[in-house]
Amino acid sequence: MYLLHFIRKRSLRFNAAASAALVALALAACSGSGTVPNPSGANSVPNDVKRAAVAHPNGFTTLVAVNAGGGATGGFGADGGYSGGSTYVTSALIDTTGVLNAAPQAVYQSERYGNFTYKLGGLAPGSAYTVRLHFAEIFWNNAGARVFNVAINSAPVLSNFDIFAAARVKNKAIVESFNTTADGSGAVTIAFTTVRDNAKVSGIEIVRQNPLVGAPVAVNAGGSATTGLAPMTITTVARPMRPITRSIRPASRIPHRRPSIKANASVISHTRSAG
Repeated sequence: MYLLHFIRKRSLRFNAAASAALVALALAACSGSGTVPNPSGANSVPNDVKRAAVAHPNGFTTLVAVNAGGGATGGFGADGGYSGGSTYVTSALIDTTGVLNAAPQAVYQSERYGNFTYKLGGLAPGSAYTVRLHFAEIFWNNAGARVFNVAINSAPVLSNFDIFAAARVKNKAIVESFNTTADGSGAVTIAFTTVRDNAKVSGIEIVRQNPLVGAPVAVNAGGSATTGLAPMTITTVARPMRPITRSIRPASRIPHRRPSIKANASVISHTRSAG
């Protein structure tokens, strides 16, 4: 309360907008909320949740990363942007074998559980993104003990989800990935609803597909570039010589090898990454 009194007293020297912002910050600090209210009414994600874009070699860039129930670690920001739920932490080692772009150990060792929602903003309104949900069952020792649902922007993406059943063992990391679109305010909302025991999540990433990775290829075979089509390009791929272990056949019988044309295309869909 002393902080609020101090801010109101000092606000006489600031304009109304600055004063309102300071009061909102003080109220958030007093309430322990994971999100700092924005005087304009827009959702605001704590600064440590936002991160510099990190490009991965397999074609995507992480824009937002949250360590649910824990502090900042290895590129993941401290827990924030949530509403509801409780937290739990374990010291057990987590197996991340087979998980593509796995989060740090500390992310899987913490969790937010119960019925709760994350609203993560700072994205481009109407743009496509992929949400990566990081899980590890760190409490129960059997399947069927924890079952829950997940919805992204009100669209169901996981129904009756059982982490232990999916991972087949306790303390094993898995990642569920889903395509979505940011809403008109540039935010993605993820809701976790309990079916049995408590819903939970260990970490959340919002990523975008890098330009040209997975983009369709259009070629005007034998011609020059035209609307929507690129000129034809042939790439010759050199293959290593195999060791000679037998007599060389006459030249007339050696098959002719043609240059090969390769195109790389990949499509993001709902995927599960686990060992």
